[in-house]
Amino acid sequence: MFLQTQKGGIDPTTSGTDECTDFFHYLYSQGKKARTIDLAKSALVAYFNARRVAPNPAQDTTARHYIVGLQKYNKQNNVDEEKKAHPLTVQELSTLVNALASLHPFLGSMLRFLLAVSFLGCFRMSEVLALRWNDVQIVSDQIGRYLSVRLRWHKKAGVEEDCQVYHLVDETSFPCLLVCGFHDDYTAKLRACCVNLTSTAFVFPNVAMQHNGVPRVEWYRGLEQANLRKWLGDLVDATPDLPIGISLHSLRREGSFYRVFESRERRFNFRELMAWCRWTDAKTCCEYLVTQSISNDIDPRNLLRTPKLQHST
Repeated sequence: MFLQTQKGGIDPTTSGTDECTDFFHYLYSQGKKARTIDLAKSALVAYFNARRVAPNPAQDTTARHYIVGLQKYNKQNNVDEEKKAHPLTVQELSTLVNALASLHPFLGSMLRFLLAVSFLGCFRMSEVLALRWNDVQIVSDQIGRYLSVRLRWHKKAGVEEDCQVYHLVDETSFPCLLVCGFHDDYTAKLRACCVNLTSTAFVFPNVAMQHNGVPRVEWYRGLEQANLRKWLGDLVDATPDLPIGISLHSLRREGSFYRVFESRERRFNFRELMAWCRWTDAKTCCEYLVTQSISNDIDPRNLLRTPKLQHST
């Protein structure tokens, strides 16, 4: 396609180093990451080798220097960091939670609980989807109610323990963060369906929607990220007020920002956030917090809805 639209449709086997580097630059201009472009270079090398093109233009020094230079540029200018998951604001989370009303009641209830746990806990999605019913419990004490979550660590976590117990409380300032309430609603749906679960069943089981619109639930198989990604993607596409960059990791990124800067009930300092998220270096903490605020200095959605300041003459 590139040769047809950009190079007059020349035969790929006649391509030289200039065509290769132009192709790499074209991929970069389309928003592809340096790693993706490096994989494209490897594919070109294999293509030319298979057709016995010598010397191989994709292995030329100029082509190699382009890839190395691109990787260095991105690292120095934090380009790849800015392309990470869109940090989901609490207002956008509220919009997303409201959009779940269009789904089957069981599925909507499960996803509301899942989103609240992921956001408030700043958890990795793989950690949340691994939860079983013997890992979660509503507890009441003299202070109030909280959701006890025993989280089994993801392999990236720099800890020696196998798990960590967290206590999540309702953030009453935002209805989309009433995690205990969402737990109650979810378990009420299960009781209404007369579901009898053992303690080892998954809290968020794999769900497949059947042709009749009724979900088929596999309680002893965790929800697949591909299914969750598709449901959220469909909801985002159908909701014009949501940015399309939302991904599963958006909840962890914005959850950490919310916990430091936006919570109206309990804010963390940097050291507390690092301990909560089990980050071993301040660099990761700063990346999560800084990349969110840079893009939100000016929100285009609100420019025309903000009253113009009256300047005295």
